[in-house]
Amino acid sequence: APNATAWKISINLGVDAIATDNVKETATNRLEDLSSLFSVGGIVTADSTRMSGTISATEVYRRNINDAQLDGFSTYGYANAAIAILPGIINFSLHGRADDILRLGGGLQNALVQTPQETQMYQVSGSPSLSFRVGDVGQNVLRYQAQQVWFNNNTGSIGLGGQSIGPLSSSTGQTIREDFKIPGSILPRLMSDLSLSAMEN
Repeated sequence: APNATAWKISINLGVDAIATDNVKETATNRLEDLSSLFSVGGIVTADSTRMSGTISATEVYRRNINDAQLDGFSTYGYANAAIAILPGIINFSLHGRADDILRLGGGLQNALVQTPQETQMYQVSGSPSLSFRVGDVGQNVLRYQAQQVWFNNNTGSIGLGGQSIGPLSSSTGQTIREDFKIPGSILPRLMSDLSLSAMEN
């Protein structure tokens, strides 16, 4: 609606219970357990003339009856924002996420079953861009992006079947990209795109 507020904040609380007949995932001597997960989180959204975006974050505390080693906290969330500094010319985008990963495979985990033994991953990136027309020839877009990734908990080497999975460390990366788009320069329905890019990690 035209008169809607530019900002909206939502808070959520949750309690989940998970019953399992093999909490340690062993072939013998299986142990039953009941896990209680208490979560609190929030979502902030913005939708204005110059900015739109969403930030969502949830903190989960896990409590087990039998296997107390699985007790602990876990955080997951994401952020996306687009800011028009000079609309149509200079823009800035921001992205972020936090989650747990399984280092032995499987990628991102389900927040309801992930455990504090997993590795926490945090990622933030920002990207300014400059866009302008070059007369009647075409459109030029110059974009730069910087990204930071870091990890907590269970980041050391892991031995697996006589082999070793190396340790995890933080990572910083940056990318710059230049695009010059020329529509109809060779054929009326063909667009030429001159592109240059450089990456560093």
